Amino acid sequence: MSVRMLHALYRKAPTAMQCMATALYGYHLRRQRFGEAYRQELAELQEDGSGGPNELRALRESRLHHLIDHALKHVPYYRQLARERGFRTADVSLATLSNFFPPLDRDAVRENPYAFYSEGFTDRDVRVHSTSGTSGRPLRVRVSREALQRNYAFLADFLIRHGAGPFSRSATFAGRSLVPGKRDRPPFWRPNPAMNDTLFSAYHLAPKYLPYYIDKLEEINPVYIDAYPSAIYEVAAAIVGSGQQGRIKPRFVMTSSETLLPNQRKMIERAFSCPVRDQYGAVELSAFIAEHQDGLLHAHPAFGLLELENDREDTSGSAVSSFLSTGFLNLAMPLIRYRIGDLIEPAEPDNGEAQVYLFHSIVGRRDDVILTPDGRRVGRLGPVFRVAEGIADCQIIQDSEGRVRLRAILHGGCKESDLWPVVAALRERVGEHVSVSVELVDELTRTRGGKFRPVISLLTESAPR
Repeated sequence: MSVRMLHALYRKAPTAMQCMATALYGYHLRRQRFGEAYRQELAELQEDGSGGPNELRALRESRLHHLIDHALKHVPYYRQLARERGFRTADVSLATLSNFFPPLDRDAVRENPYAFYSEGFTDRDVRVHSTSGTSGRPLRVRVSREALQRNYAFLADFLIRHGAGPFSRSATFAGRSLVPGKRDRPPFWRPNPAMNDTLFSAYHLAPKYLPYYIDKLEEINPVYIDAYPSAIYEVAAAIVGSGQQGRIKPRFVMTSSETLLPNQRKMIERAFSCPVRDQYGAVELSAFIAEHQDGLLHAHPAFGLLELENDREDTSGSAVSSFLSTGFLNLAMPLIRYRIGDLIEPAEPDNGEAQVYLFHSIVGRRDDVILTPDGRRVGRLGPVFRVAEGIADCQIIQDSEGRVRLRAILHGGCKESDLWPVVAALRERVGEHVSVSVELVDELTRTRGGKFRPVISLLTESAPR
């Protein structure tokens, strides 16, 4: 039976059957994700730092050498590259990687994924994951079972260092289609007992349903919340708007998969009386970047290698960079010096021997920039939302060079005039040659995976650089 047919049966099943199906699938995923490779990796991560920078560098060199050796022997693209350029595994190190491997763009992988598939991996050895595909062309990535388990060890280590664990009581708000879209009464959630988790629908966060979400969260009393920023922001705004701050007190809220905006962080922390810890990962297993107690995002050095590029697309004068990543874990589809297309704001340069990169924020995707008639590429537009006091949600969409649309949802006693500060901040950044119109809507555009993008340019993908 195809996946599509299973999804159709799930949507038509009664609530009790859906809960049973969700629980069974959770146990299936737990068996896949938490095996021997997970335990080995987590044990190493818990000892991380005991040997100092020299030991860390040796670990990174070893992992890179293993990845390169495998790629040159078993992956068609890299085998051909080594032949053309005349190099061997022994020639490559952390310091010399860029001498032998050119940057690899996502489109090149999307157009010919088979060239990057490792020989010797059967369908039983891998899982195929897809990116959300905002352009309508998702990328299918083969991930080995071992790499998947090791990836979850990094997440478990992150949770443990913040006072939780992979099986701590939790609540999750993500892009899964758990509840039929037409449902108009609770439950808007499904249980995942294998992970001690409750999965909440991110598609039913209408004002009239939010009290049910708040009541359920209080009943669960989660140790932590794992959520898309835009989803948990809706709940947080409802909590603050109704004066119920502190009713639900997790140890922290973990956000991922979307750009975390400053106003979202502020609202979430106010509602739940706890810190927000942002975390960045990718289907390609290209990097693991997570926020630490110091408020900075740390790229985990044992997960892979990052190389910053100086794009400087920030209109505020800050250095904003795209980056190349070489993930150490996934031998089923190695991606070396891979440009995933996201933008990041560095906090400080590489700190030397440990090669740990620190960042202020994940700014967004490279295509989240506005093109102006005078040829500018205006990025870093998240700050315009900081002045959106009282506005439920905003989104900037550009579909022509001389025009952008500010789409907004108004809740409560808000008026269209409350958007004027946002419009003014946006006009200040895009300039006088770009008109800004306002659209009041009931729903904002999301990707197929349910992710929210605050800035969407429909021009950037085909625009020259």
